[in-house]
Amino acid sequence: MPSDPALRCALRGDGGGAIIRPMQTVATILWRRQDGPGHDACRLERNDVAWQLDGAAAFRHESGRIAQLHYRL
Repeated sequence: MPSDPALRCALRGDGGGAIIRPMQTVATILWRRQDGPGHDACRLERNDVAWQLDGAAAFRHESGRIAQLHYRL
């Protein structure tokens, strides 16, 4: 996903082809774990037809190794 907010878009399929709808950031959130090393950051965006949540987390796994997770809902 492009980092420039003006370029972030969502596609909607409605049988007549895809329509590009610009996304607007609603909120950004950053928090850290209380029980050990780690943090998470995400961005909530929307347009007139969809919501999207993009984020990433970094933390120490149970094995002791550093873990990283990226997600999009």
